[in-house]
Amino acid sequence: MKTLQRLVGPVGGVALAALIFAVANGPIALGITAAVLGALVPVARMRSYLLYAILSAPLILVVQDIGKPIQASLLIDRLVATMIGGAIVIALNIAFDRLFTLAPPTPHRASPKG
Repeated sequence: MKTLQRLVGPVGGVALAALIFAVANGPIALGITAAVLGALVPVARMRSYLLYAILSAPLILVVQDIGKPIQASLLIDRLVATMIGGAIVIALNIAFDRLFTLAPPTPHRASPKG
């Protein structure tokens, strides 16, 4: 479940960041947004990993270039990197699940006394 949240959270975070950058213009608005997100992130982390992941992505993106116009390519790069990372984690989870299901543990045999 956490793997899915690690994939869905940043995707939602990129969408939230795009909305923030569309609405909040200028360094003051972005600074206030960063302060609000910064206050919400620790609370979200205690409550829900998914919410934490959704709020962390825009916080990082807002603070990264505060006061400068954001390039759409940065949001796309973040989204692509998240999808690639998520695909790798999911593929490895499937591979390890199959590996351990194909080779069940062998029972221990009692040693003969003699």
